[in-house]
Amino acid sequence: MKIEIRKVVIESIEVSLPIYRTDGYHYYKIFSEENCIQVLNSETTPCIGIHHTGLAFHGEGNKDCTKEIFEEKLEQAIERVNLKAKELLIYNYNI
Repeated sequence: MKIEIRKVVIESIEVSLPIYRTDGYHYYKIFSEENCIQVLNSETTPCIGIHHTGLAFHGEGNKDCTKEIFEEKLEQAIERVNLKAKELLIYNYNI
């Protein structure tokens, strides 16, 4: 007879802030126990926001990344957000 048992392991680790993480789509800079910056560098829906730190650790695909990668994705997202904002202003102005 086989019985499947699932276990949850909770670990506590000591870290120095900031920490940089990614799930491959979102990039995070954790700067406090409560908050992180989340960057989504999408061509169609770029997004930069402040979220709960737990988001950066949620999911099996999340892993550490470098400050340089985070900053590169942040700069790209800023450029895309600015372009989208200009497009919206031009569109709304011409209505």
